[in-house]
Amino acid sequence: MPCRGAFFALSATQAEHLLALARDDRLAQVQDGIEATWDEAHLLQTDKAWDAIHRCLTDGTLTIARSEEPLGKLIAGGSQLYADTQNYILNLIHAGELGAVSEALKEVTRDWMKARYEQLAGTDYPQELISDLDWEYMWGWFSRIPGFVDQAQREGRSILFTVDQ
Repeated sequence: MPCRGAFFALSATQAEHLLALARDDRLAQVQDGIEATWDEAHLLQTDKAWDAIHRCLTDGTLTIARSEEPLGKLIAGGSQLYADTQNYILNLIHAGELGAVSEALKEVTRDWMKARYEQLAGTDYPQELISDLDWEYMWGWFSRIPGFVDQAQREGRSILFTVDQ
């Protein structure tokens, strides 16, 4: 399904396998492998809310680039494993980075996120989407993320975010 994002909490073995595929330019196997046979306990979907979530946690744009800011790593600012980001995003947050991401997410309140969402007016975010309904949709999906990241961090896992554009 196009533009639907998902987080996968990867074991060390899975992360190593993924990085090996990246080195060999065989990342297309991710969809047939990791995504097709996923363990529900280590999967968190975001539907199409990932776009607004990323924008609210960063500078309001859909920039896909390495970020030093913990919140910026979450969707598209970790290690980019796939070069054609116009079609597919494969963003890996290494296990060692999750502690900082988890701590930063604990600071994100509903009011803070709402203020960030309201700043999307006038950006390249689709203006026809900006509404109370879209805000609630985005917040509903986002509110699951801190617990997911915290659990992955406690288990020593890495997190892979994927979305097909």
